[in-house]
Amino acid sequence: SEPTAPSNTPPTASIDIPTDGDNFLTSDTITFNGAASDPDPGDAALFVWESDLDGQLGTDASSTAVLSAGAHTITLTVTDSQGAFDSTSINITVNSAPGNTPPTPTIDSPADGDPFLTTDPITFNGSASDPDPGDAALFVWASNLDDQIGTGASFTTASLSSGVHTITLTVTNSLGASHSTSISVTVNTPPTPSIDSPADGSTFLTTDPITFNGSASDPDPGDVPLFVWVSNLDDQIGADASFTTASLSAGVHTITLTATDSRGASSSTSISITVNAPTPPPSSWISLSDTPHDVNNGGAITNDGTFIYALRGDGKKDFWRFFAGNGKWSSLQNTLEKVKAGGALTYGNGTIYAFRGDKKKDFWKFDVNTDAWSTLDSAPASVKDGGSLVYLNGFVYALRGDGKKDFWKYNVGSDSWSPLSRTPSNVKNGGSLTTDGTAIYALRGDGRKDFWRYSITDNEWDSLDDTPKSVSKGGSLTSDGVRIYALRGNDKKEFWVFDPSEDSWTELPKTTKNVDAGGSLEYLNGTFYALRGGDKNDFWKY
Repeated sequence: SEPTAPSNTPPTASIDIPTDGDNFLTSDTITFNGAASDPDPGDAALFVWESDLDGQLGTDASSTAVLSAGAHTITLTVTDSQGAFDSTSINITVNSAPGNTPPTPTIDSPADGDPFLTTDPITFNGSASDPDPGDAALFVWASNLDDQIGTGASFTTASLSSGVHTITLTVTNSLGASHSTSISVTVNTPPTPSIDSPADGSTFLTTDPITFNGSASDPDPGDVPLFVWVSNLDDQIGADASFTTASLSAGVHTITLTATDSRGASSSTSISITVNAPTPPPSSWISLSDTPHDVNNGGAITNDGTFIYALRGDGKKDFWRFFAGNGKWSSLQNTLEKVKAGGALTYGNGTIYAFRGDKKKDFWKFDVNTDAWSTLDSAPASVKDGGSLVYLNGFVYALRGDGKKDFWKYNVGSDSWSPLSRTPSNVKNGGSLTTDGTAIYALRGDGRKDFWRYSITDNEWDSLDDTPKSVSKGGSLTSDGVRIYALRGNDKKEFWVFDPSEDSWTELPKTTKNVDAGGSLEYLNGTFYALRGGDKNDFWKY
């Protein structure tokens, strides 16, 4: 007989969730979980979920669906591998979801088009209106250049990159509806200006044409800056990278260069220059109180901005001070040794420096506050006729004289000497140094007309226009910061002025008597002072 087929028991379907009678919204995602039991071992089941309104919803024991509004009969059918099946149903209600209107965002600050610098802290403030009551909002801020830059209704950042930013505020409500608004802001790196000339601290006359040169660097490509030059005394004086003017008033000017780029970012830098009115030619020399004793070889004067200080020379130790306020001389502490031909003085930063001369190497300093002399590092070689000193920017520059070409530099900070480029010719009686604050000028003396200028930067001498006549004993130089003035000495009365811009000498009124060995010239506060020398005690001003 044929074998009998085994019997097949259908599975039993059950719906775990949702439960019969549950309510949902059309916006809800509904989860359906079902199960099946089957006494036949190893019998796999196929699950099918259906809605009488929306049709098939899923084919897994657990499925999800969003249903249309209405009363739904949900049926789960479970079929085993041999085709036997079972179904079960529940009823649920799906209601229409309430309306969800997107919020309306507003960027309260900054304003559209506002400019900023890369270093500026920028505060962003936003708000949003939403007709749906109680609808909390999420704020997200983004830049088209820097991506997301913040969250929340308000925040501050100083991290925006340079450029034109489109700033977008997106506000999303609790039901997922969102809306955005945008503004544009410019974040800019300001240019960095530089005043290339004149140098800080330069001195000019009101009649001098002064050339101003400026430049600016800007990391923003293609950004051409606008230049504006302003004086604290004369207001705006120029509007180009380079210009020349001879119209500055007398006084100490703070010159400010402001560079502004095409986006309005600006930066400034300043220097100080002094513009002096030309010293009017004096009508005559005026005699002042005679020095306490006669002055001869080694006589010299210098000033500290208030007083005139003088060496007597002539193989003596006398050292004096003259005060223009009362027109009187007073004696100070004597020098450490006797001073003779080659004696010289200069002043710098509270200290007077002196050569002894007399074919010796002695080099001293005098503290104007304590009235005391002390020794310094000796000169590299002996100093005699034509020895001279001048102080500039922490160094003392020196001519050896004595018919030699030696030219040295003394470092005040290290108390040490070093050689510099030698003078073009030998220096002797009447050799003298001065400075206009930039270069050093020198008379050769020795009955010659040679006049030179030394460049500190290049360590080089160059020859200038010869003096009108030969210079010898008593020859001396000084400067008002712009021009160079000279006594001829040589037992003569000539007095001259040299204009560096013209490389030419002009005669000035002669001294009342001849100037000879020990003659010396000094400029102080608009007045020139002179020792006559020649074993005389005459002292003049003009």
